[in-house]
Amino acid sequence: MVPTDGLSFLMEEGLAVTLTPPPAKGVRSAEVLRIRDLKRGYGVLFSGVDGIDQARELVGKLVLARRADLAADPEGVTPLDAVGLRVCDESLGELGVITEVGENAAYEIWTVEGPYGEVMIPVVEEFVCALPSEEGEPVVVRLPKGLVGLNSEGDEETPR
Repeated sequence: MVPTDGLSFLMEEGLAVTLTPPPAKGVRSAEVLRIRDLKRGYGVLFSGVDGIDQARELVGKLVLARRADLAADPEGVTPLDAVGLRVCDESLGELGVITEVGENAAYEIWTVEGPYGEVMIPVVEEFVCALPSEEGEPVVVRLPKGLVGLNSEGDEETPR
């Protein structure tokens, strides 16, 4: 399995999932029994899939889960919840809104669109100071000088 549309891999053992489009026969919904990290994606063992032939029938399927069943990070925000949150830097003020959540091997990356253009923020403890505790509050970040403005023209830390 691989995550789609820049989303983080959210599978965990015990998660109930539905496969879509559903096959004419065979597994339509399952439970995640085991996950193995591979070089290009993840190996996932589903309940009811008892052999390689059944596994091949799942190639190309989307695996869906109820949002309420997805695990939150330690602060209680899932990657899907991050999209749409406002982001403020301690020095620069309002940076904009998270439009996309990406992932690399080490951490998630938030794409923020706002007055400084597109800002790519690595989601690491050194940069993310506070997640919103109430609806409407922004994510507070402390970004190093030079990170804002890397993708835009002109003076790096001047709003457009």
